[in-house]
Amino acid sequence: MKWYRDRLKALENAEPIISVCGDDCAVCPRYLAQTEEELHETAIFWYKADWRDRVVSNEEIRCTGCGCRPTCSFMLLPCTRDHGVSACRDCPEFECAKVRDTFARSGEKKRQCESACESPEEFGMLCRAFYEKEKNMRGERYVIENMIRWAESRLGNSEYAGWCLSFIEDALEKSNGIEIFGGDSAKASALLYADAMRQGLEFPYEEGIRTQKRETNPSSKWYN
Repeated sequence: MKWYRDRLKALENAEPIISVCGDDCAVCPRYLAQTEEELHETAIFWYKADWRDRVVSNEEIRCTGCGCRPTCSFMLLPCTRDHGVSACRDCPEFECAKVRDTFARSGEKKRQCESACESPEEFGMLCRAFYEKEKNMRGERYVIENMIRWAESRLGNSEYAGWCLSFIEDALEKSNGIEIFGGDSAKASALLYADAMRQGLEFPYEEGIRTQKRETNPSSKWYN
């Protein structure tokens, strides 16, 4: 989508708008497309990505908001209403079979998306739009689970002997692909991390980290 690729730089700093299913509407082409040309080009992309069986009309591809439809692709919106919650992670049944199915189907659609993209930058932004569902739906829990897995994989490793804070910092940053600069002391760093948690885990991505993640992703056709 040429119109979308032309906006990628401006979209990098877009404030997230997270939907019930974990999509970031702020960088979604359907949410952003306004002109007839943009809508038609978006419909063509949806067909190329095999998300539609034909090039649908501009009216059909136009986003009218999740709340305007009685159902959704993953059936999460009506489910949250039935359970009286605004987000899946607030539900006592989280993570249920519907949520697990959402994550699984999202992975399949991601491969289709990559095949339709014309640049790594376009694919990267669409990944932010549609394929960070686990992070967006789990919130703080997602970050903590990544930290635990990273730490458990290093059981018995003496590399961090006597460096407890460094271990925690690396567990947070390396397992989640983020960069947070700590304070001059353990207490200062702990306060910084606590403040970041309270603000909703909106950690700033450094360009170098984005590059490193791309270069070390063996599954992507763009970065081999």
